[in-house]
Amino acid sequence: LGVPYYITLHWTAGSYQQTFDHYHFCVTGDGRSINTLSLAIKGSHCWGRNSHNVGVAMCCMSNARTMPTDRQIEETAALVAELATQFNIDLFATRQVDRHRVASGQRIKTGEHLEVPYVTDHAAYARTDGYYPDRWDCGRYTETILKKSQWYRDQIADGKRKARRWPV
Repeated sequence: LGVPYYITLHWTAGSYQQTFDHYHFCVTGDGRSINTLSLAIKGSHCWGRNSHNVGVAMCCMSNARTMPTDRQIEETAALVAELATQFNIDLFATRQVDRHRVASGQRIKTGEHLEVPYVTDHAAYARTDGYYPDRWDCGRYTETILKKSQWYRDQIADGKRKARRWPV
């Protein structure tokens, strides 16, 4: 993985307790964060965009019906704040990324660039690269998670909350 610069939010499409090790962290329905893949290892959670990218998934959306729980959203926000603090990732900054198109299962650069947040959801990359254009990932929760993450980050900065740290 290298030093993380980005965080990408996902849902697992599994049950509230079902974790997957292609994400670095899975947050269960009862709000527990499980470090499922070492940060020293590049995950396989975001097609072609995994270098320096931490994958955080909420365990939910089995059969597109089990929505994230309030505890999951809260813990995901706290986890994102802690990761962003540890690795100095700006929650609201954007960067330019190469746009790709998908043809016959291959990503082909188009020469275009788009602005994508350093902390975003998988759907942003899907839209950028043109695969699963109608699919939503954590999109409807991303703004809420980021606002809550800023609150947690402020609590950490003010010494009101201790942040967990993970080895790289």
